[in-house]
Formats: sequence, structure tokens, C-alpha cells
Amino acid sequence: MNKIKILSLITLLGALLLTSSLKAETQKSYQQKYREAKGKQVSMKCHVEYSGGGEAIHTVIGKLNSPKQAKQVFQGREMRVGKKKASKQVYKVNECVKIEDEFTSASAKRLDKDTAK
Repeated sequence: MNKIKILSLITLLGALLLTSSLKAETQKSYQQKYREAKGKQVSMKCHVEYSGGGEAIHTVIGKLNSPKQAKQVFQGREMRVGKKKASKQVYKVNECVKIEDEFTSASAKRLDKDTAK
């Protein structure tokens, strides 16, 4: 009989702990959840070359841990470019850096300077 009481008491305490932790999580406002999610996002800019010629600077915002991940976002992707919004495929991603950093290559620096922000 004592074992049953102890087991039921442990089960009850476990349930109380579980519900209190769930309640604390749901009490976060939508604004707090948005700030937390936004804080994990990183902005990066990449110097890309198109198939058939041409190059540009493109930005990506997301949960990126490294420039290598940013390169994978653009590699082989179709992009709409120019005034006519012609579709061009990304042939090569030369370099990606955080949005506040500078590129290392001279051509990427020149393009970045000329790109509207």
C-alpha cells in the first residue's frame, strides 16, 4: 500500500513540474519570441558570378553559422537581375562576408561600393 502512495505522489509531482514549465514558456509574449528568433539571424553579402558573364553582390539573411553556408544559398540558383529582370544562373560564389565586413578582392570591394544599400 505504501509503495502505491509513493508512486502516485511521485507521478503527481512530475505532472506539476511539467505543467509549471510549460506555463512559463507560454507566458513569453509574441514580441519576446520574435526578438529571440531575430537575434539568431545573421546578414551576409556574397560576391557572385553569373553563367554567361556578369557579377553582382547579393545579400542573404538567415540562421547562418559561416560564410560557407551563405555560399551554398546562392550556388546554382536562378536570380532575376537588371532592369528587365532577366533570369541568370549563379555560376560561382567567390566570397561571402558578414554585412558589416569588407570583401578581400578588389573587384568585390568595387561592386560593393557601387551597390545601393
